[in-house]
Amino acid sequence: MAATVLQGVAHMIRNIRRSGRLDLRWSASELHSPSITHGPRGSIFCFSLSPINDDTYRDLSAARRYNIPVRLVSLNRPLNLVIVHLDRVGEEVQVTGRLAPQATLQ
Repeated sequence: MAATVLQGVAHMIRNIRRSGRLDLRWSASELHSPSITHGPRGSIFCFSLSPINDDTYRDLSAARRYNIPVRLVSLNRPLNLVIVHLDRVGEEVQVTGRLAPQATLQ
């Protein structure tokens, strides 16, 4: 378990160093069931990605664990997200996150 977490953090740090933030792309996956809800604590974006590879899942897990914002760049209009819940089921990952302002990623 600890080795997996360290691999995830190392991979994520390499991605962050390259671009100054964690950019998530999913060219081989499809986004399913997206929804946005709005409330007094902000907007929540939920979606599923499948199939998901191990590197992408490790990046998402590390971002959630260390509260690092993620920029979803494979959308028509990129969204900034702070992941609050992540659940992997087979080759699918279900993601729930709070939408973050662009300034959070600078």
